[in-house]
Amino acid sequence: MITKERPRFRPQSLLLQAALLFFALVTFACRSPHRPTLTLSVAASLQDAITEIEAAYQRDHPVEFRNNFGASGTLAREIEQGAPVDAFISAGPKPMDQLQAEGMLRENSRGDLLRNSLVLIAPTGSSLNGFEGLIGKQ
Repeated sequence: MITKERPRFRPQSLLLQAALLFFALVTFACRSPHRPTLTLSVAASLQDAITEIEAAYQRDHPVEFRNNFGASGTLAREIEQGAPVDAFISAGPKPMDQLQAEGMLRENSRGDLLRNSLVLIAPTGSSLNGFEGLIGKQ
């Protein structure tokens, strides 16, 4: 795929809606007269997206977020060792599978919110036509 400029990252509408619904469910589960605080352990690669989603959500909801960003495997080990977390958003299934196998996830609480795609961007006029061109002579 050849493009002239790289568009600024924006969460897709469906992603934003799913994340807001998720946070709403967690928020309503934390009913309290004061402003609730949610502690999230989030894969570092998702930091920009989560920060943007939280800002949009906070415009209409009185909630604070305490974020712990890091490698998904490291975050899973912290949870295993007792780190207090309201939600874990992993970049891959393996750390989540591990926590689920150990019975550390609330029943029926797991859901796939995000996915990544690898794209190839080349300058206009490039002879590169796909990923295969990266390993051969050009």
